[in-house]
Amino acid sequence: MEGAVAKTAEDAYRQFTQAQAVVARRLLLRMVAPGEGTPDTRRPADRGELESHGRQETADVLEALTRARLLTLDGDTVELAHEALLTAWPRLRGWIEQDREHLRVHRKLTEAARAWEELGCDVGALYRGSRLATALEHFGSSPREDLTALEHDFLTASTTARDQEERAAALITRRLRRLSAALSVLLGPALTASLIAWHQSRNSDQQRQAADSARKVALSRQLTAQSAALIGTNSDLASLLAIHAYRTSPTSPAMESLHTAATVPLRNRLTVHRDAVVSVVFSPDGRTLATGSDRGAELWDAATGRFRRSVGKRTDVVVSVAFSPDGRTLATGSDSSVRLWDVASGSTLATLAGHTDTVYSAAFSPDGRTLATGSLDRTARLWDTANGSSEAILSGPLREVFSMAFAPRGRTLATASDRRGVDLWDTENRRIRSRVSRGSEEADVVTFSPDGRTLATARYNRQQDLPRRPPRPHRAGTHDLPAGPATKSRVSGLSQNLRDGIDVPVDVR
Repeated sequence: MEGAVAKTAEDAYRQFTQAQAVVARRLLLRMVAPGEGTPDTRRPADRGELESHGRQETADVLEALTRARLLTLDGDTVELAHEALLTAWPRLRGWIEQDREHLRVHRKLTEAARAWEELGCDVGALYRGSRLATALEHFGSSPREDLTALEHDFLTASTTARDQEERAAALITRRLRRLSAALSVLLGPALTASLIAWHQSRNSDQQRQAADSARKVALSRQLTAQSAALIGTNSDLASLLAIHAYRTSPTSPAMESLHTAATVPLRNRLTVHRDAVVSVVFSPDGRTLATGSDRGAELWDAATGRFRRSVGKRTDVVVSVAFSPDGRTLATGSDSSVRLWDVASGSTLATLAGHTDTVYSAAFSPDGRTLATGSLDRTARLWDTANGSSEAILSGPLREVFSMAFAPRGRTLATASDRRGVDLWDTENRRIRSRVSRGSEEADVVTFSPDGRTLATARYNRQQDLPRRPPRPHRAGTHDLPAGPATKSRVSGLSQNLRDGIDVPVDVR
């Protein structure tokens, strides 16, 4: 079959004159669609497209090829009769391989010209940039017979539009140069005046900076002196004053004051821990300290620092701990669950399942009937402590919840979220009452004042993202601190490095 097709095609081609052979090659290649990683295929062509130049010679060649059954005519559409002709006829296959890239550019040019005509010769449909450069590279110096009248007009219009745009750009450039020259003449005096003003402003700024630096140094020295006076009687306040002095101005006396405060020994040191302690909380009566670590939850005698008992398995990872208001129940948060424990016996009271990621915080309501938990799964949940059932899921605008606290009356719940700040929730209708964060700053620790009118927040290093796991201190210990809410604030504050920030309390009345 292929041999017969090739012989018929070659015999028909040999009957053409030299001019007819040129026309035959042009016509046959127009009816080929070169593949890009796929086999070449036939391309139906409109007869008017084929007869755009040399109508009589084109008609003779079409008639001869049709008579040889190499082409088929269907109204005004002409097509290769056999797909095998593309590969079986060596001469046509050689033409395709020789002009493959040329044919690809030509097919795209034909389609673009038709689209331009269908859009009413819209300027926006013309070739520009690299497409125009590629088309001109292949057809800029080609004989006119290689292109139809539409293709030639399209390429001419594209070239004309490019030249007009270049002339317009050149004109704008010349005008801008003239304008720049004129402005440069006027800019000289203005620049001189600006330099004089800038120099005067710089001198003024330097004077203000020098005065401000002197003021900070004086204040730092005053705070350092106060810290030194209190180091023997109130080491906690002395430490805070030393930190404030260093942040105000990092002078040598301020640094020495920091070192002195850091060397004040702890009253009791809990040395049984071998893993990182990530959560601590005092019982309401101040006699028991609960710690959460990679080895589970453990209870300690706050007065002597002695170990009392472990709560749960030593292999559990406990991230958050919280005492109920009566001190009889301990809530622990781990990877995705919350457990309630009997403090006296260490037995499990209930397991609260529902979170899908680490439970980072837990807080009891003042009446002890509700437990709030916050998780990295971007939700906070309210639980009924009597039966362990889930009362509500607080979600929506929340992100990872790192801390939460009930107001003393229990009607307001504060949640601290990563890159969102602090939200205040109405615990009765489960809706956000207001936001108290500034901008998009995150908040990692939140607590209410005893009267519920003030909310204090703290966050980790402002210049670094908070890790998904808590910091890993080397040791856990108890300070000689007064019992109550101030104790929690003090321990949280001392557990951070000197660059960490503690927000000024927010009035939430």
